[in-house]
Order: sequence, then C-alpha cells, then structure tokens
Amino acid sequence: MSESSTPFHSNEWLMLLKEVHGMDFNILKQGETELPVVLVRSRIFGNRMISIPFADYGGPGATSGMAVKEIAEKAVAVSIDKKVDFLEIRTPIKFGDIFKSEDFIERTDYFTFVLNLRRSEVELWSSLDKRTRNDITKGQKGGFRIHEADGERQIKAFYELYAKTMKRLGSPPQPLSFITGIMKKMKDNAIIRTATINGEIAAGALFLTSSKRVHYYYSCSSYRHRKIRAGDVLLWDSIIEFRKEFSLFDFGRTRPGSGVFFYKQGWGGEKTPMPYYYKFLKKKLNERQENKYELLSNIWRRAMPNSVAKRLGPRIIRQIG
Repeated sequence: MSESSTPFHSNEWLMLLKEVHGMDFNILKQGETELPVVLVRSRIFGNRMISIPFADYGGPGATSGMAVKEIAEKAVAVSIDKKVDFLEIRTPIKFGDIFKSEDFIERTDYFTFVLNLRRSEVELWSSLDKRTRNDITKGQKGGFRIHEADGERQIKAFYELYAKTMKRLGSPPQPLSFITGIMKKMKDNAIIRTATINGEIAAGALFLTSSKRVHYYYSCSSYRHRKIRAGDVLLWDSIIEFRKEFSLFDFGRTRPGSGVFFYKQGWGGEKTPMPYYYKFLKKKLNERQENKYELLSNIWRRAMPNSVAKRLGPRIIRQIG
C-alpha cells in the first residue's frame, strides 16, 4: 500500500461492496496512482459517485501531485458519464489544494482523533482526561474478559449486539454478510475484540489495520451494562494491545459537537480534520444528507421493532454509502 492507501482502498473492500450491496466500481489509473470510485444509487439520497463508500478515507493512493490532478479529471469524466448528482472524494487534507484547483468544493463535516501509540503505557494513560480514566478504572472492576472473536458463532454474537446498538442510535445496520465478508476477505487486516461477562457480550469493536495504523471502525455495547463501562475497558485494553505492533490509532470519523465526538476527545488523540471534496454536477449538497433525516432516525430508534430494523436496515444503508 502507498502512503495514502488504507484498508478501504483494497480490492477486497471494493469486492465486498459489489458482492454485498451490488455497487459497481471503477479503479481509475494515472501512472502508478489509482483512484477507486464507486457508484451509489438511491431514490432517497440521489445517485452519487463516492471514493469510498462506508469508509473513513478514500481518494487517490499517490505521492505525485500531478498524477492526482490528472486522475481527478478522470473521476469527473466518469461521474458525468454515469449521470450522477455529484462526485464525493474522501481524501487526506494534503491533496486538498489540488482538488480545489480543479474546482472541487471542500467540506469538513467530520473530524477524527489520532493517538500516537509509540508512547509508553504510562504516557498514554496520562494523556486521557480524568473522566475517561475514571470510567476505565470502573470498567476494570467489572470482571470482564477480553476476547478476540475467531469463529462464526462469536462473529454472529458481535453482529447481534452491533445491530441492537445501531437501532438504539437510530441508524440502519449493515447486514450480517457485510461483517462476515470483512472477516473473511480481510482476515489479515480485520480484528473483532469483545468484552464478555458471564458468557454474555457486553461490548465489542471491529478494527481494521493497515501498515502501522489501526482504524476503530465499528463499536457496540450492551445498554444493560452501560454503567459498568464495558466499552471503555475494552477500548483501553485494545489500545495497549495494538501498541505492541502499530504506531497510530485512528478513532474514525465523528461529527463535531456530538456526544461521540467529546467521548473520543477524552482519549488523548490529536484532533484531525477529515475533509471531503465535492464536484456538484446536477445537485448541490448544502448540508450532510443525514441531517435532513433526523426525524426518520428518531422514528427508527423509538418505534422500529428490532426484527424489522435488521431486515430493512441493509436496504437503506446501501443507499447511504
């Protein structure tokens, strides 16, 4: 992988999108530079070309500015040919000036926090805010056992908790096939860790890895165990485990001002913008599309039965990307 590549840039990720969600993709090339773009169709949200759906990062895997400029032009041409509403590139900020020179619009609706794992455990602990340290300490008294999921049964148990968590948050879940697909196709770069008590999963997390970086991709927790901080003790244990092999821990995209944003902020990582670059072709995006469907999210959270949410969720989420 190049400096800009992530697990989301891999062929395995693109094939997962095609097999699970039926998404067509193109890998645009300019010399050694590649830019994956994926067609996302939706009657609700409109048709879009995205690099890359369901990913914190997309954009070109490149070090050459000239190659990025030329491949951006190719992406626009493909988007026009597919008659999409707009093209969305989720790329590191270092390519921002190049995309803006091609009349892309920069939007920074998300941030992440990146934790330096090369520090000692004592230094990492000291970088946490007081509330986070207290919650971890409380969780460590809960008697949880930390496991790495290594079989179908454990992965399915993680998925069940993930689906319930998404329902509680008012968001449609991925289908089980998406999670199992990640674990099969990306088995060398995907890890599920869980915290259990009395044989029951109280919290879980799915991590993706690339080179020296860990991506905190999905997390879930039992509402019943929320007060004894299973998720906090799992996350801290995972950070300490990952520092043996990796240099950076990426907490993943988060909307500023949200409860999750302030939660992640407490773990001592460096606040990092995650800009998206847009070429609007048929329709301008004035705000993140999720913002327009807050009412739907509330209905989903409060009134949708779990069984129905699991069945309908994948049909909706494939239209979000």
